[in-house]
Amino acid sequence: MDRILLKDGPSIRKFYAFLFVDAARRGPHVRALDIKALTIKNDPNARELESLLCEILARSSNLQILCLSSFAASHIPGQESELQHILEGLTTLRELRLEDDSVRVSDWSNAPYMLIKKIRSPIHTFSAHIDELCGTPLHINSHISHLIPTLQDLRLDVLDMQENSAQDIIPCTSVHSLSIIRLQGTCDVSVLLRWFPALKTSLKVFGLGENDWYLDDYARVREQNIRSQKDAAWTHLDEVICDPEVLYVLGLNCPLRRVVLNHFDGSCRHVIVTALKHNAPSQLYLSMDIGEAVDVLEDLLPAEAKDRLTHLTLCLRYVDDRSESQLEHDETDSLNQILLLRPCVLWV
Repeated sequence: MDRILLKDGPSIRKFYAFLFVDAARRGPHVRALDIKALTIKNDPNARELESLLCEILARSSNLQILCLSSFAASHIPGQESELQHILEGLTTLRELRLEDDSVRVSDWSNAPYMLIKKIRSPIHTFSAHIDELCGTPLHINSHISHLIPTLQDLRLDVLDMQENSAQDIIPCTSVHSLSIIRLQGTCDVSVLLRWFPALKTSLKVFGLGENDWYLDDYARVREQNIRSQKDAAWTHLDEVICDPEVLYVLGLNCPLRRVVLNHFDGSCRHVIVTALKHNAPSQLYLSMDIGEAVDVLEDLLPAEAKDRLTHLTLCLRYVDDRSESQLEHDETDSLNQILLLRPCVLWV
């Protein structure tokens, strides 16, 4: 569904004029809005533009997707702002995104998440890319608890998994997909299991926080995570997208259909070999520099992985001046010999 982008004063006024030519007829056809209103702050008619935004939202009676920049969500001060009343009145939203436009909110009462506290639309997808909604599971839950009954897809910037962070947490029993830009703290998978017991469609963790860890620390956390899944584990995960270190540390026990590993190089080969030996997916996607492909792939797949793996996709990045868009024939033969895959395995 294409979103209507309202990025500044001219775009807001232009769309407002178009909509209110026949608001009763056109309003119900507005299904997705992307409001990036950072420039309104310095506009001499800021209040007027904010009022126009509220009128647009009020007329969008079938609005399903709404993306708000942090400025658009926080510029109107106080809990009794007109924008908050409009948001509270929306009943058709299915997807809500809060994005950070690098505007820091000094008064927490004006923070973007304050504007979603009373939203009662049955939100299915909630994406929070703002500093104010980063923290522990308990902190995040305290602001989205009213969304939990219908929430299916949750996307966060930073999740801080501190000791005992699963205590008093409200399980999000309808969430099937979880995306985290950065996971920091203890990286305790039991917290995720308790918080998202029904996770099955997608788990995306794009990196670990700046922990001062050595390989032994990764191994210790991994063993703890493996033990914690003996009593409870997800039934399966259709897709896991993460960095190699994340896959190793989480030590997932459930069946995995597709695993996508970004930023793969020789320095993390050991952790991937260990992870694949423990629990190999049926489909594996690797992204690496082409110059490292032969060396990195040698002995990468243990016997346990070869028995389960049916699809291997290689994304080879070109980092030199070679003009050819494909591997040389002898390099292709080398890769085939190294991988020793069954004839039915597909790799690109």
